[in-house]
Amino acid sequence: ASRRFLFLIGDLSLVVSPTAQLMRGTLTLDGWWYRALELPFLHIGDVVLGVEWDLKSPLPSGFVLGGAVCLGNEQNCKTRTQPYIEGRTYVGVSSTVPEDNYFIAMVSELTIGGIIDVVSEYVP
Repeated sequence: ASRRFLFLIGDLSLVVSPTAQLMRGTLTLDGWWYRALELPFLHIGDVVLGVEWDLKSPLPSGFVLGGAVCLGNEQNCKTRTQPYIEGRTYVGVSSTVPEDNYFIAMVSELTIGGIIDVVSEYVP
């Protein structure tokens, strides 16, 4: 198998104000990981993992987690041509700023026929 690299981008910041001292860190996958885990039909991308910590607290005060998964052959997932199935989910939780809480989930067109088309490429 040929060598493939995953590129991760990270940042770390410290926010100091009269009311809070927050440390934030984020790690993001840059691009897509095609044929993830050596599975020809699994492609993972747009992954983000973040944490926020109020330094006065023993527990994290917030987090961000999300990503996308595409099922199908690599070319169909790259060009967004059928058959493929793509889903994305992102969630963010903050105990310090409740307005920053969110959840979103999306899925591409999903039909029984589409699922059968994707699966039939990999099942003899």
